[in-house]
Amino acid sequence: MSAVNFATMENFPLYVLNSTTCPVCPSCGTPWDNDNGDTCLECGYQGEPEEAYDPFEDAYNSRALSAAAETVNDELAFFRVSVRSGYYFGMQFYVEEPELSPAELDNEGCRYNWDMCRSVAIRRRNAEIRKVNRWLERTAREYGMMKLVCVGHFSNGECLYQKADSRAAVLKAVSCGIPQHIPADAGQIA
Repeated sequence: MSAVNFATMENFPLYVLNSTTCPVCPSCGTPWDNDNGDTCLECGYQGEPEEAYDPFEDAYNSRALSAAAETVNDELAFFRVSVRSGYYFGMQFYVEEPELSPAELDNEGCRYNWDMCRSVAIRRRNAEIRKVNRWLERTAREYGMMKLVCVGHFSNGECLYQKADSRAAVLKAVSCGIPQHIPADAGQIA
């Protein structure tokens, strides 16, 4: 049984950061110093380095993204932004939505949960959705993250992702039927 690498969200786009790699010596596995040309300093291997997973850079990126998410969480009442690692590789921003929505509650329930009336809670929740989307876009651009859409979901759990920058990918995402955020700049979809 396969698993989905990233979690999709209905109101928020999927921004991901691939796992980082660094050049290493194929013979001994030590990090490659590009200043020495085609020779490994450790074992004397002559040739080209290979790319390998860099856990230190990934840990640094994860800490930086988590710190950025915590700063925005202080300003939010209805959502919580976190950083999740992908099932196989990479990491993503994940926006946790509460189980209750102000639209599903009456005035008394909204006062109990958020200390505001229902109409104000609905407007504030919608404003927070726009705020989180702007923050995600700005932060993703700052850290070099990609915006993806899920274009296929197979019966074994596997998913296919494509960059959300092409209209064809967005149309595929709409046709696959997975609840996810579809970019508004995709144009009119008939």
